[in-house]
Amino acid sequence: MDIVLFLLGLGLLFRNDQTSVLTIIFFLCSVYLQLNIEDTLFTNFLFLHNVNDLGIVLYILFFFKILFTRGAEFTGVLQNAVSLLLLFLFLNGIYDILFNGTSPIDVVKFLRSRLLLTIVYIVPRLYIDEVNGSFRQVAKITVLACVFIIFQTLTSIELIKFSSLVERGIKPPITAIIFTIFYLVNYWNLSKFKTYAASFICFMPIALNMKMTYAISVLLILFTFILFRSGLAMAKKITAVLFVIIISFGFLGISDKFANRLTGMVQETNTISSGQSSGNFSYRILHAKERLDYITKNTVTAVRGIGYVSEANYHHKTFKFGCYNRERNRVDQLDNGDIMWSNIFVRVGLLGCLFYLCFFGFLMKMYYENRSHSDYYTLWFSYLLITILFTSLGNETMWYGYFFMYPISIYFALQSEEYLVYDT
Repeated sequence: MDIVLFLLGLGLLFRNDQTSVLTIIFFLCSVYLQLNIEDTLFTNFLFLHNVNDLGIVLYILFFFKILFTRGAEFTGVLQNAVSLLLLFLFLNGIYDILFNGTSPIDVVKFLRSRLLLTIVYIVPRLYIDEVNGSFRQVAKITVLACVFIIFQTLTSIELIKFSSLVERGIKPPITAIIFTIFYLVNYWNLSKFKTYAASFICFMPIALNMKMTYAISVLLILFTFILFRSGLAMAKKITAVLFVIIISFGFLGISDKFANRLTGMVQETNTISSGQSSGNFSYRILHAKERLDYITKNTVTAVRGIGYVSEANYHHKTFKFGCYNRERNRVDQLDNGDIMWSNIFVRVGLLGCLFYLCFFGFLMKMYYENRSHSDYYTLWFSYLLITILFTSLGNETMWYGYFFMYPISIYFALQSEEYLVYDT
């Protein structure tokens, strides 16, 4: 499937359908929206390979096509922040090769996932319809994926082989968070029935899977959006927040499993101070803390982390918290798919974390400063704020370049039509 999508993307690239190419790039680089698909038709079709690698190759071709046909903008607040982050990541990789003996292949494998940050240089040259159209396509794909998950969960009829968690079912797509909210506030000015139905469909897999990180993220984004809406009177803000709280408690009241998971998560906080993990939430906090404590014991690792060495080539048993790997007879030391902060601390240290947060902060600041112009700015600011403060504790998506494709692209598209450069 991924090879078919890649070839389709190549054809669309030569036909100048940049909208669909952007969508395919995101779909491949996110490995099917982070859906845990086990069907070999989707993952290792024809030969063994990584799905996201095909997306990165397609992105490189897309980048240079835009660069040579429309140009690029390499200066600006956001461009400068990205340039500093990428420069640090590159120099850190050179240090790894020269002084740590890390394989250049390991360095390239790490850096490739951050390559999509370079989209900041070419998005000012994209058409508004290309950016918005692609984002809308991803929204529709997310709704379709959620329909499949809901159908398979409720009927037990397997159309696509997903990996499922015991007693929890199929993990929802990572984009279910953003599109639950964006449909709920009618981002695309659809009919009320269509937009509320789409929002409900996006949220249902989160509820069926009892994915607390996603569910709480949706709630917090909605709270933040209401509180920061510049055109809404304070009385209306308070009323809206209270309404959401009542609905949330009502949902917890009719869902014993959700209520038990939330209660368990709250209780887990009591065990963190003792260094004991009693569940997913406390495990994630302690996982990140253990990595932070380790790197800060040494000046070099505090500055740059352990580096880009792959899990397979790292032979030390440094950490006790991690997922057990049967092949290596130990817990995974460097890689995890749940906690962004653990990855940042281990891979790039405190200095790399600072550069990353500066870039993320500049992006949020640009949305925040323009919130009086449109609720769209407020919505994106709310999404980014909760993502970095909360969602990052249960997901590492925001550590990869593809996460920033639409937050960066939409910002430039929102600015004004005159800001973009059009072909003549």
